Amino acid sequence: MKLQLVLIIALLEIVSIFGCPSGNHTEEMHHHIAIVKTYHIDPFVKTNWFRAIAYCNSIGMRLVNIYSEEENEKIVKMVNDSGYGNYDFWTSATNFGHTRWYWLGNGNNMVFNNWGYYMGGQQPDKEDEHCVLLYHMDNFRWHDFPCTDDNHVICEKSSEYLTSTCL
Repeated sequence: MKLQLVLIIALLEIVSIFGCPSGNHTEEMHHHIAIVKTYHIDPFVKTNWFRAIAYCNSIGMRLVNIYSEEENEKIVKMVNDSGYGNYDFWTSATNFGHTRWYWLGNGNNMVFNNWGYYMGGQQPDKEDEHCVLLYHMDNFRWHDFPCTDDNHVICEKSSEYLTSTCL
């Protein structure tokens, strides 16, 4: 992490030295870090939530975290376009040890959610169901399920890129 921080600072310094391409000194350069996620679906892996975490870690990724409606829609489209629209998929969301739902991948509280309503009950609906999956029977809305159930896995990897804009 330290090396990455040094590299980002070094890149900021290089961009700042050269400034905006127009040469207009009244323009300001703004730097942003863009986070790009890549996803991995393996249709042959069907396992419980705990092993899903281990599987993703074993391939250098983590079980998927979903932070926005846009990201949720992107994942659902990817699942359907890949031909896996009849599968359920684990996310890293849980409420183990807490009364709140959070993303195990980074410990952040769940802010965005896409809880479903299926079979007469608003989700989350049971005290003994601590893990969240994308439930295909409810248009991939989120449902709490027992963590010991076997379901499919979506892994993710985040990469950070420095971007600069002249204003």
